[in-house]
Amino acid sequence: AYPVLEAELQKRFIIDANLAEILGLGRAEISRKMKGERNFQLAQMEAIRNFLQIETPLEELFRRAE
Repeated sequence: AYPVLEAELQKRFIIDANLAEILGLGRAEISRKMKGERNFQLAQMEAIRNFLQIETPLEELFRRAE
């Protein structure tokens, strides 16, 4: 659902379990968010971008695939 985010995660070999740990959520919840079934909160988006140590704007990083 988020091609730019997914590409960044793949480059760094980061899996859903890593995101779950960073955000303090269960793997199932991360899976739902990554599929676009649930939305990331702004603080969660910022935490992911900070963890990735990238400057990509949140709008681009979390742009949904069409």
